[in-house]
Amino acid sequence: MDGGAYAMKEFMEMLLDEGHTVRLIYINTYKHRFDPTKFPSHPLLRIIPVYLNTEVKALPFLFNLLVGRSPNLQRFRSKKLRNEIQSLLDSEEIDLIISESPYAAMELDKVKTDCTKVLRSHNVEANIWENLSDKAPFPKKQLYRVLASRIRKREQKIWKAFDGILSISSEDSQYIQSFNPYLLDLLPTVSKFPDKGEHGHRISFLGSMDWEPNIEAVKEIKEQIWPLANRRNPELEFHLAGKREGEEDWSDPDIRFSDLGMVKSADEFLQSCKIMLVPLRSGSGLKIKTLEAMAHGIVVIGTPLAFDGIEGEDELHFVIANSPIEFHDRLYELLENEERHDRISREAIALVKEKHSRTKAAMRFNELMQRLELMDS
Repeated sequence: MDGGAYAMKEFMEMLLDEGHTVRLIYINTYKHRFDPTKFPSHPLLRIIPVYLNTEVKALPFLFNLLVGRSPNLQRFRSKKLRNEIQSLLDSEEIDLIISESPYAAMELDKVKTDCTKVLRSHNVEANIWENLSDKAPFPKKQLYRVLASRIRKREQKIWKAFDGILSISSEDSQYIQSFNPYLLDLLPTVSKFPDKGEHGHRISFLGSMDWEPNIEAVKEIKEQIWPLANRRNPELEFHLAGKREGEEDWSDPDIRFSDLGMVKSADEFLQSCKIMLVPLRSGSGLKIKTLEAMAHGIVVIGTPLAFDGIEGEDELHFVIANSPIEFHDRLYELLENEERHDRISREAIALVKEKHSRTKAAMRFNELMQRLELMDS
């Protein structure tokens, strides 16, 4: 399950724990397949998957680009989705609509309803494309800048149109709040805190390899960071795991870089890990996989962006590194000092339990509902 789906599942389970009836309309695409077994079976829950063909097609892409629209967002325009939303609103008494992304929100402006509408913002999508444009070669650089500009204009309109916003990244909140004053931070929750006992041994990266910032990070590990680490200790192994498109294998036996592909259980993989490397250089929003790793007691070494929105401290809850040589140095410092590793591991677990519990998330959610006068104070 990728980070976005994991965050949605956790949020949905929090609503169910609070006694809310939930109707989930889930956009199912070729790239992001809906798996109902990953979601809880509950008498208050009904799931309605809607398949959309969001494949990028040259002619529609060029047309939307020429007429000033965002080709990225237009791929999610769907009469079928709009009809499903309208049918649900017409057949049941709905008090609140929560949209999980600007993509999911595309059809809400055409739906007939007086319901209060709230956006749960995972990131600032335009920032991702701007970060990508900074590193892309010509002509992708120019294209990404145009896409970022189009998405930013649309995102700002979407933020203004919602009655309230729940932001999962306190860093992004500072920017979004200027467009919608009814905003609260509602950080993602992590419900699983395994009793690791002995730490695993793996040095790893876990993430969806169909997301450009992750691909960029893994390239840096394989091409710059891990060759340094392997040169110092040729027996040291690195393990990559995560969903990907196609059959690409990142393995390189010469430097003991192993690509495990999509693992059966992310939890089992995380329990086998000791240290995670996360050299993120682009992207926006709080990083769910970083939180999951910390909840498992894995010490995460990452760029500052890897900890965006996490209210922790360098060398106390995680370890910050910027350059490949810093990643190498921090890695060996942890490998050679087990006491330091274990201290950071314990503090990471404590931080996630304190800041990312379902109880705290429920309190914040209820606070926004009171502001919107959807429940008694």
